[in-house]
Amino acid sequence: MFDLLEIDEVICQRLKRQDLAQCARVNKKWNEVVTPYLWSDMASLSSNRQKDFHRMIREDYLYEQQRHQLQEDNNGIRQHVQERLSPALSTLEKYGPWIRRLPDPGVLQSILHSPDQDEKPATHELIRHLYKRCPSLDVQDLFITKDTVDSNDMLITIAKYLLHHVRHLKVYCCSKSVELWRLKYLLKRYPNKLENLTLGVKVSYTEDAKEDWAVDQTVGESDDWVQLKEVKLLWCKGTSKAFWLWLLRRFSHIRKLEFWPMDEVVAECLAEVMLTDMPELDEIHLIHDACAASDLPDDLVASLLSGSRKGWKVVKAKFNSEVGEATMEALAKHFPTLEVFGVNVCGNYIFNGLVRVLSSSPNLHTLITIEDDCYPQYQYPHLEAVKFIDRDANTGLLKARLLSRCSRLISKALGDKVVDEEYPGQGVEIQRLVYDRLARFTNLETLWLGEDAQEYQWDCLEMSLESGLHKLKGLKALKELDVSYMTTRIGLEEVQWMTEHWPRLNVIYGLVKRFSDDDDRAVRWLHEHHPKIDVWS
Repeated sequence: MFDLLEIDEVICQRLKRQDLAQCARVNKKWNEVVTPYLWSDMASLSSNRQKDFHRMIREDYLYEQQRHQLQEDNNGIRQHVQERLSPALSTLEKYGPWIRRLPDPGVLQSILHSPDQDEKPATHELIRHLYKRCPSLDVQDLFITKDTVDSNDMLITIAKYLLHHVRHLKVYCCSKSVELWRLKYLLKRYPNKLENLTLGVKVSYTEDAKEDWAVDQTVGESDDWVQLKEVKLLWCKGTSKAFWLWLLRRFSHIRKLEFWPMDEVVAECLAEVMLTDMPELDEIHLIHDACAASDLPDDLVASLLSGSRKGWKVVKAKFNSEVGEATMEALAKHFPTLEVFGVNVCGNYIFNGLVRVLSSSPNLHTLITIEDDCYPQYQYPHLEAVKFIDRDANTGLLKARLLSRCSRLISKALGDKVVDEEYPGQGVEIQRLVYDRLARFTNLETLWLGEDAQEYQWDCLEMSLESGLHKLKGLKALKELDVSYMTTRIGLEEVQWMTEHWPRLNVIYGLVKRFSDDDDRAVRWLHEHHPKIDVWS
């Protein structure tokens, strides 16, 4: 190996584990260099390696217990003799300091669990012993499940050995409720370095709850949450308003909040504290579960959207029904600061306020009308082309909008229903009006159209010069075009036009449809004359 640590690190970090093992067998020099990298990442263990890992930890634990027992029994004499007759360091003792990553606590519990409940040592004792042997752990991301939270011993272990490292903490206990005092114990030992917190919990509360549980006096409560900038509350539920108010008021430095509501108690508590206790908050993702029976009441959603003291820069929302009047008025107060707006309306509902957002937000640069990962496969909402066109009923001309700053338009349904039975014979006219509206987005860099559906859309923008594509020649900043799952009519003439009028174009998604030979000619021409433009099917 090289004598330069930086080069060794670059090489070893790119090698697979089996290749590292081969390198470690070359000679003593290579073994010294490679072995730390071979041990550094133990997060992903195969079934066989899990058994060996369990055996190594258990043997090390028992050996350590024997050493302590000998020392206690004979004042260290027999311990001294034993150490002279055996290796100084066990495998885990020797290589533990090189371990940087381990499986999450829940996974460790399953790996180190013994089928015999009465067998010693207990699982939590092995885990604690492992953490003691690994002083160099890099635990930036920590995922905690209900099985872990339900264990007193695991709570103590996590608080003592892991929380002070963590930057991204996820706690999921959605399937069954977790006792309030357990969650509060964990959060009271909040890591000072934490930047992102995700909670998905159903909290149960009883009068005899041990809220001041003090089984480990060495772990103190931390009030320093200044590093926390992003919080996700996913399907949180619980009737104790006192707990939620205690928790939410500690989020005083967050800037981004993602909220998937399960009940109104948490939402009401959140609406109560946002303005007073979260002064830096300027981004909100308000997502209603598509499987939920109903949305939150309109006035409660409006209260949540009124919760930014600075004014929202980013608002992303998904609704199961049409947006209410109170919600729309609350959002309108933030039009002057709004930069990114994403709205998803489940089913076939149409967000009528979208035109108002586009017309009244001078700083808006990104519009997203649908994101595929928010919907089950059987639901594909759409935004009607005539709504997007927004013509004056008297003159037939497009209404003015403040669109000069818009650089990203992600409308995975705008391409649908351009040709509609309600507008017979008007397919070409409607397409050209859509192009007229798109042409107003003079700073557009990203244009995504069409749904990520299992079948191609037939009644959609053709993206051909004949249908009106030439109207978009002013989009000089366009870099990315996505027309996936749309039956476009892009051919050789169209791609030649694109490269001439869109000089910054670097990627096209959805061009290769195999509907005609013209598709193949267009792709071959791009590969030959503009190889820097990526073409994806």
